[in-house]
Amino acid sequence: MKKIALVLFLFPYLNFAQKNEATLVDSLCFIENLPHCLVQKTQVLDSNALYWRIVRLKDKAIPYLIEHIDDTTTTTVTIQYFGGNYTLGDIAYEVLKEIIKDIPTFEILGIPYDSTGCGYCSYWQHLNDLSNRKKFKIALQKWYYKNQENLIWKGYKWEGEICFYRKPIIGYYILEK
Repeated sequence: MKKIALVLFLFPYLNFAQKNEATLVDSLCFIENLPHCLVQKTQVLDSNALYWRIVRLKDKAIPYLIEHIDDTTTTTVTIQYFGGNYTLGDIAYEVLKEIIKDIPTFEILGIPYDSTGCGYCSYWQHLNDLSNRKKFKIALQKWYYKNQENLIWKGYKWEGEICFYRKPIIGYYILEK
């Protein structure tokens, strides 16, 4: 009887934690800028920024981020070197790439990386079509659930890792091969 009472007492709190994570990810629209790799090496990013609060959710945020991939709502965040503005789906993918390192973007997109032309802009061009964005979301979900068990957390030192700024979170998931 005590166990049943305990479960009934704790259930609302457990449910709240899931809602809180979903709500935090749903607040992607309030992100005003994204960290960029070409900033000064000594720069320390605001660890309380919404972007990093979502990244800190780690695997708890992943399903919610994937749900946003096909959201084409335009934001005020400018896409560095390509022009235009990120969509909420693009920001969700940027956060996801902070949580999981080396996601095979072009493999999941089903298109080749344009190594002789525009490079990464082939990503942007492909996802301008909403049907491609929806296919990307489905393919990303399949990739994640297929590989979820093989993702391991790896800590790192910020020096020389990935970008030149100090990240407020020190690690990422990698796919164990």
